[in-house]
Amino acid sequence: MTITEVAYFLMPTDLELQFAAMAIVQNYVNGYAGRARDPAYNPGQANYILQWRTSPNTNWDLFTKAGLVLCIPRSEEEVVSIPDLVVDLREEKLDPALWPGKHACQAAGVLAGVAPPPLPVVRRVKPCYNADQWVVVAKDASEILAMFNLPCAISIDIDGIVAAKDGAISGVIGVAGAETYLAAAMGLPVIEIQPEGRPRNWLSKFTAPHYRMVAHSGIVPVPVQVHRAFTSINGEMQYLSQKG
Repeated sequence: MTITEVAYFLMPTDLELQFAAMAIVQNYVNGYAGRARDPAYNPGQANYILQWRTSPNTNWDLFTKAGLVLCIPRSEEEVVSIPDLVVDLREEKLDPALWPGKHACQAAGVLAGVAPPPLPVVRRVKPCYNADQWVVVAKDASEILAMFNLPCAISIDIDGIVAAKDGAISGVIGVAGAETYLAAAMGLPVIEIQPEGRPRNWLSKFTAPHYRMVAHSGIVPVPVQVHRAFTSINGEMQYLSQKG
């Protein structure tokens, strides 16, 4: 017996939050076949087929260019019937005030019934081990370069990050946003300045190997935190280059 299930994911409008929501979509879709074979979910061992799609505001052009890994391709809208499952991942549901102390992926995972890591699986990029190829997110460049006097003057937008090649970028510095989320998911070192008032855990990229969060704590000034993070990550990169 073949059973077709249809899932529809309502995505947030904010692109940074879309990265967290996409980790949920990816985990749900890529784990579907395993769940379908599990006797606990499927005691009769029916042949389950998943059709799925996301709301039209999803930036599929960006996620496709980033090499998002999906085991089951999304369905064309016109061939998808009335959904059996609707997962609402819009801002109204993913409001940090509703989920104190949680990461956005933890909150979205509760809504979808999965438990993914905070970063979606995309194309990985090897960073440059030298400290002279750091870049600053373009929308934050003038503020960051003026405030922190960092030895990097190259600005980059999200299209530049998604097109990055191995060895071209030492790391990315910017205010938390889609750019820093993408860079962290791609495996690049990231120094991320949190917006004031945002809970520390909400959109942290804590599973990224070379990620530093800079928060407005009021104890250690933000410029000092940025310089410490810059020095720390460059030390890690130098060690890795020597290790070969």
